[in-house]
Amino acid sequence: MLFGVALAANGIFMLVAPENWYFTVPGVTSAGPFNQHFLRDIGLIFLFLGGAYLVGAARPQMRVLLWGAPTIWLCGHALFHLWEVAVGICAPSVIARDFPAPAGDHRSGADNLGDQQRTLGSSRIRLSSRGHSAFCHICPHC
Repeated sequence: MLFGVALAANGIFMLVAPENWYFTVPGVTSAGPFNQHFLRDIGLIFLFLGGAYLVGAARPQMRVLLWGAPTIWLCGHALFHLWEVAVGICAPSVIARDFPAPAGDHRSGADNLGDQQRTLGSSRIRLSSRGHSAFCHICPHC
């Protein structure tokens, strides 16, 4: 359930304050210029992904579909990041930046935590004054 809340919160942040999200997420500004329309499109995706996990938590009979579809998208998203490294678009160092949560870094975030980052599936989380102030993110962030 927490995963659904995290994804939905990221989507809401992207929809409500896309420019703030863009400048808050480390690495995103180096991926290209701010694009409000694109960020809001991706924000909708994250909102729907979070919603699917939340509804799946409440409706066990629909869980396979409601958890399966967003899981497939998130895995594809993660594979895209790995592909960017494999073909040389991004340096291997971005893997540590983008995928730390599977390694178990799930501390809670606050502005005084420095530049902590976590990943839920392929969705990075940075909760700090120098990192995310909510969940994120778009693919080309290297």
